[in-house]
Amino acid sequence: KVIWGLRPDNFKLSGNGSGAEYDAEVEVTELLGSTTSVHCKINGNDVNVMLPTTGCPSRGDKIKLVLTSKHMYLFDKESGDVI
Repeated sequence: KVIWGLRPDNFKLSGNGSGAEYDAEVEVTELLGSTTSVHCKINGNDVNVMLPTTGCPSRGDKIKLVLTSKHMYLFDKESGDVI
């Protein structure tokens, strides 16, 4: 078994249906200046994404996210080592 790792800034809000979309529900937002840290759930998993503050979703919103990068990291679930 592996853990799939992505950087929080590798997501953006889906606006036009391009690419694989992930349904998410916003749990907490934290304003950090020009970006906002958005803690949400995707398929029951906790996910943190960084989004531009302008037009950022609020707690309880249901949003669609898309990956903006092909960079991902795989970790061994038992040891935590990068694969």
